[in-house]
Amino acid sequence: MATSKKTAPKKKASATLKRGKAFNLNIKTPEQAVTLIAELTNFKLSGGWKLMVQILEGNMANLERAIITKMDAWTGTKLSEAQLDELRAKHAVFAELIAKPDDLIELFKKQSGGSVPIYDPYHTDIKAMLRGETAEKMGDGSGSLTS
Repeated sequence: MATSKKTAPKKKASATLKRGKAFNLNIKTPEQAVTLIAELTNFKLSGGWKLMVQILEGNMANLERAIITKMDAWTGTKLSEAQLDELRAKHAVFAELIAKPDDLIELFKKQSGGSVPIYDPYHTDIKAMLRGETAEKMGDGSGSLTS
């Protein structure tokens, strides 16, 4: 007699998460770019992101130590050139991840046409801010949303 195995039903992929598909970084309107800049700026200020940066920087320091000493910190064994190259690649990935929000903000600023409004009430030129001028028009050139 053959018995059939019961299998668990397959989970459906989330409709919002499409793995393997590149995110389109081309912004259609300046307003969309300003919204994304504000969201990324808020993300950078979040406690979760700050914790993640601390963890990644700690991991980078451990990788740097291993690369410089050419020794595995856990086992004390000497690392081969291939292993060192792998550690260098991990280090580069961590550095890129930490820089990603700033890189995206710069990309979206370019796509917004330089029309990123300043929402900082303590900006040094409050009159220009009230007129709705952007950081680029005020001459500080940074385009920073914060001072």
